[in-house]
Amino acid sequence: MVDRGAFGAAVRAHRLRAGLTQGELAERAGLSVRALRYIERGGVGRPRPESVRRLAEAVGVEVGVLSAAVVPSPQLRVGVLGPFTVTRDDVRLRAGAVKQRVLLALLALHPGERVSHAEIVDVLWGEDPPASCLGLVHTYVSRLRGTLDAGDAIASEPGGYRLDATAEELDLLRFTELVERARATGGAAAVDLLGRALDCWRGPVLADLPDRLRAHPTAEALAVRRREVALEHADLALALGAHTAVVRVLRALVPHDPLHEGLHARLGLALSGTGEQAEALRVLTDLRSRLDEELGVEPGQEVRAAHVRVLRAAPAPGPPPAGPDPALPVPAQLPAESPGFVGRHDPLGKLDELAGATDSGVVPVVVSGTAGVGKTALALRWAHRARHRFPDGQLSANLRGHAAGTPLSTHQVLVRFLHALGVAPERVPADTDEAAGLYRTLLAGRRVLVLLDNAATAEQVRPLLPGAPGCLVLVTSRDRLAGLTAQDGAHQLPLDVLGPAEAAELLGRMVGTARLRREPAAAAEVAEVCGHLPLALRIAGANLAVRPQVSIADYTRELRDRGRLAGLAVPGDQSAAVRAAFDLSYAKLAPAARRLFRLLGLAPGAEVDAPATAALGGLAVPEAARLLRVLHSGNLIRETAPGRYALHDLLRDYARARAADEDDDHRGALVGLFDHYLAEVEAHSAVLWQVGAPRRTGTEDTALAWLDLELGTLVAAATEAAGLGLPRYAWRFAEALRPFFFNRGHGADGLAVARAALAAARACGDVDAEASVHDLLGVIHCNLSDYAAATEHHGWALELSQGTGNRVVEAAALHNLGRAHSQLGQPAQASAYYERSLRLHRDIGNRFGEAGALHYLGVAALSLGNPEEAVARHTEALELSARIGHRHVQAAASQGLGLAHWAMGDLPLATRRYRHALSVCRRYGYRHGEVSMLVCLAETGCDAGDYPAATAQVRHAMEANRDLGERRHEVSCLDILGTIAQRTGEWSAAAEHYARALDLAREIRFGYGEASVRMGQCSLARRTGDPGAAIDHGLGALTLMRASGMRLLEARALTELAHAHLDAADPDTAADHVERAITTAHRTGQRLTEARARHVRALLHQRAGNRPAAVLDWRAALPVFTALAVPEADHVQALLAAFTAT
Repeated sequence: MVDRGAFGAAVRAHRLRAGLTQGELAERAGLSVRALRYIERGGVGRPRPESVRRLAEAVGVEVGVLSAAVVPSPQLRVGVLGPFTVTRDDVRLRAGAVKQRVLLALLALHPGERVSHAEIVDVLWGEDPPASCLGLVHTYVSRLRGTLDAGDAIASEPGGYRLDATAEELDLLRFTELVERARATGGAAAVDLLGRALDCWRGPVLADLPDRLRAHPTAEALAVRRREVALEHADLALALGAHTAVVRVLRALVPHDPLHEGLHARLGLALSGTGEQAEALRVLTDLRSRLDEELGVEPGQEVRAAHVRVLRAAPAPGPPPAGPDPALPVPAQLPAESPGFVGRHDPLGKLDELAGATDSGVVPVVVSGTAGVGKTALALRWAHRARHRFPDGQLSANLRGHAAGTPLSTHQVLVRFLHALGVAPERVPADTDEAAGLYRTLLAGRRVLVLLDNAATAEQVRPLLPGAPGCLVLVTSRDRLAGLTAQDGAHQLPLDVLGPAEAAELLGRMVGTARLRREPAAAAEVAEVCGHLPLALRIAGANLAVRPQVSIADYTRELRDRGRLAGLAVPGDQSAAVRAAFDLSYAKLAPAARRLFRLLGLAPGAEVDAPATAALGGLAVPEAARLLRVLHSGNLIRETAPGRYALHDLLRDYARARAADEDDDHRGALVGLFDHYLAEVEAHSAVLWQVGAPRRTGTEDTALAWLDLELGTLVAAATEAAGLGLPRYAWRFAEALRPFFFNRGHGADGLAVARAALAAARACGDVDAEASVHDLLGVIHCNLSDYAAATEHHGWALELSQGTGNRVVEAAALHNLGRAHSQLGQPAQASAYYERSLRLHRDIGNRFGEAGALHYLGVAALSLGNPEEAVARHTEALELSARIGHRHVQAAASQGLGLAHWAMGDLPLATRRYRHALSVCRRYGYRHGEVSMLVCLAETGCDAGDYPAATAQVRHAMEANRDLGERRHEVSCLDILGTIAQRTGEWSAAAEHYARALDLAREIRFGYGEASVRMGQCSLARRTGDPGAAIDHGLGALTLMRASGMRLLEARALTELAHAHLDAADPDTAADHVERAITTAHRTGQRLTEARARHVRALLHQRAGNRPAAVLDWRAALPVFTALAVPEADHVQALLAAFTAT
C-alpha cells in the first residue's frame, strides 16, 4: 500500500535536523505556514516538482532525498495505434461518451502540440456545431482531467489544448522513439527495434472511433507511416533471413492495403523463405487478379520479380533467423533468484557442460539433496544465467513432491505448460497421455529449458520430458530419482551442504561482513551449528540481522542450548537443522504472531492479504497487517506482491505441525476465513452483476480486479473445503462463484469447483445442493460448447429439484435446458423449456429469472423464423431488466434485438444495438457476452461489405475466445472469415475456413452453425463454377433447418439454391425456390434477404428474355441495397443502367 504521509514525514524530519521552525522553513521555501503544516501532516502525497526542489534547498538536502518519499503517480497509458484505449496501472478506464473520447484521441494524435478550438469543434461536430460548442469542449476537458487523474496531462493553451505525454504513456510516441532508434543503428538490432515499433500497432488508427476522426490528415499520415516502416523492416529483415518476422508483420497489414504492390511482393518473398511457397504464390496471384479487376492494370516490376523468385524458390538471400519464431509464445516462467547466492562453482560448471549436449538429445538432470540444501537456489541461479541458451522459452513448475497436501499431478502441470505454450486450458486434452503428446509436439524443434522443482518420484517427472533434442530438463528433488537415470538417461548432480568458507560468506551477506570480522570464531561456530545448511544459515542470519545488540557468540550459545541442531546428524531426518532454526525464529515471536503463523499454515491457496488474514485470525485488519509485517521481517513468510504474502512449502509444513501440536481452534479460524471470502465474492458480484446482496464495495474495475486476483485462492478453498471438515462450504463457494464462471469463463476452474461441490453434496446427502451444483455444471459445460454434457447435468438438476420441490433450481434447470437445446439447433424444444421456466419464475416471483426467460424466448422465436415476435420478447425483457437492474439481460436483450433487426435487414440499427450491448459487457466484465457481440458485429459488417472491419472484429473475437473455450464462437468466426474470403475472391482460403468450421460444428453438435456454414459452401461452390456441389450443400442446409425447426435462415438457403439451379441450367427449379424465398422473407420481414431473392428472380427473368420483369425486380431490390449500403447496390445499379439504356 502506498504511504501518502511519507513525504510529509521526510520534510518534518529534515526540518528538525536543520533546526528550523515551521515558520522559518515556510519562509525559505516560499510557502505559507498553513501549507507546510498540511504537508507535514501527510495531506500531500504528490507535491509539484518545484515545491520539492524548494523544500530540499531550504533544509539543505539533495532533491532526490525528498523525491524518494513522493507517492509515485499512477501509470497512465493512451493508445491510438488501433482501437482507442486508455488505461491506468493496466486497468482500463472509461473515457466517457464518444465525443469525449474523440477529443482525447485528437489530442493524442498531436502530443506536445496545441490543438486549436476550431479544429476540435470541426472534428467533433463538422459543419453544424451547436451554439454551446466551446462550453461543451471545456466540459469534456474537465471530465477527462478528472478521469485521467494525471496532473497536467491536458494543458490549456491560448486558443486550444495540448496533451503532454511520454513514450511510456502514449503508444504513438513509443512507436516514433523505436523507429528513430532503429534508424540510428543497423543490422539485426534495427530489425528488432522496427519489429517492436510495429508491435505497438493493434489495428488501424483509432479503429473504433467515428470516421471523421479516422479520416483526419494526421491519422491518415500515421497509416502511411506505418506502411513505410513495415516496408523498411521487411527489407532489413529479408536481407538477414528473418522471414518469419516479416510474415508476422505483413500479414497484419495487407488486409488494409489490398492493392499495395510493395507489401505483397515482400510478403511473398518472406512466405517463400519460410517454406510456404504455395501460399506465397497465392498471395502474388491474388494481387494480380485484384489489380486487373479493380484497376485494369498489370503488376509492376517489383511484384513480377518477386513472382519469378518465388517460382525459383529463391527468396532474398541471408542467414537463417537467429532467434525464436516470434509467432510462437515464448514462456518465461522462471521464478526470481534467491538473493545472496554463494559458491556452487563445480555444480554450475557441470550444468554448463551438460547444456552443450542438448543438440544430440533431451538432457534430463536431477539435482538431489536434503531439505534446505539449496537445490532450488542452484537451479534458479543456473537457469537465469543460461536463459540465452534456450531462446524458445523457460517453463517452470513446483511439483510439491515433498510438501503438505497432494503433489501436483502430471496433468495439472501439463495444463500449465500447454497454456504457457499458447494452448488455452479448456483446449488441453482431458486424457493425460494425449496432453503429454501435445506437449512434446509443441516442444519439437524448439530449445526450451524445463525446470521441475521439488519432485517426489520418477513417475511424476517422466511424462514431462520432451521427446526431441534441444531441451534441457532440470529436476530438483530430495530423492535421487534413480529410475530416471536407469530408464531415461538422467544425469545425477547430488548437492551437499556448503563448505565452511561458503557458509561464512553466506552468513556475512546476511549480517554484514564487519560484524563477522569482529567475531570470526563465533561466525564459524554458528555456521557449524547450522550444519552449513543454506536454509538454516539464512534463518540464523535473519535473526542476527534483526538483533544487532546480540553477539554472534551469544546467539550460538542459544542455538546450542536448544540442542545444537543435533537432529542434523540423525540418519533419515536431515531436515532437523531446518526445524531447529524454525524453532528459534518461532520462539522469538510474540504470542499473537505465533498464533497467526500457525493459522496461515492451514489457509488454502497460495497467498493471503491483510483482510483475509484478519478473518482467519479474528483480528482487526490493521493488526493483521502489522503481524504480517512481523512475520515477513522474520523471514517466516515472503511478500509476493505489495500487501500479499505466501509461505514457503517447508514453512507451511512447519506451521501446520505447530498448529496440530498447540490445539488452535482450526475449524473456527477456517470458518472465519471462508465466510470472509464468500462475503467478498457476493459483494463484488453484486457490483458487477446485481446478484446476491445489494451491498456495494467499489467500482466495477475494483470488483473485477479482486475476483480475478483471488480466483486461485477461491478455487483452492472450494476444492479443499471437504477435506478440511467443512464440506458445506464447497457448494457455498460454487454457488457464490456461479455468476463469475458464467460471465468470466475460466471453465477449467469452474469444473474443478463444481465437481468438488457435487462430491461434497452427495457425501452430505443434501439433494437440494446436489441439484443446484448439477445445474452449475451444465452452465459451465454449455459455455464450453459441450452441449451433451450440459443437457445431462441440467436434466439431473431438473429431476432432483422436482423431487425435493425446490422450484428455484427447477426453474433454472428448465431455463438452462432451453439454452443447451438452442445451441444444438432445436429451437422448438428450447422454446418449450423457456415457456415452462417463465411460468415457474413468475409463480415464485423471480423477476431476474423472468427477464432471462423472456430474452431467451426471443432467441428461440428468431431461430424459428419469427423476428417480429423476437423483437416483442426482447423488448419486454429489456424493459423488465432495466427496471430491476439485471445488467446481463440488458446486454443480452439488446443483442437479441440486434439479431432480430439484422434478420429483418436493418443493419445500421442492428449495429447500434450490438455496440450498446458490447459497452455493457465490457464495463461489467461479461467476457462471453463480449465475444458474442464481436461476432455479431463482424457478421453485420460482412453483410454490409465492410470486410476490413469485419475481419478485425473476427480476429479480436477469436483472440478473446481462446481463454474462454466457447467453441461455437470459433465456428461462427471461421464461418464469417470464409464468407469474407469468398466475397473478396480468396476462394482457397474460403474453402479452408468453411471446412474447419463445418468439422467443428459437427463435433460440438452446433446445429445453427452447421446450417450457416453449409449455406456458405453453397455460395462458394456456385461462384467457383460447381453448381452441382452448390446444390448439394444448399439442400443439406435446408434439410437440416427443416428437420430441426431452425427457419430463420430458410429464405436465405432457398435464395442460394435458386441461384445454384439457375447456374445449373435448371430454371424451373430455380423459379420454384426463389418464389418460396421471396414469400418466406416477406412474411418474416427479412427485407435484405427478400431483396437478394428478387435479384436472383431478376436474373431468371433476364435469362428467359423477360427484360421488363427483370427491371421491376431490380428496381424493387435497389432501394433496400442502397439504404443499407451493401455491396449489391453498385452491381444492381449497373445492371439497371445497362438494361434500361435506350
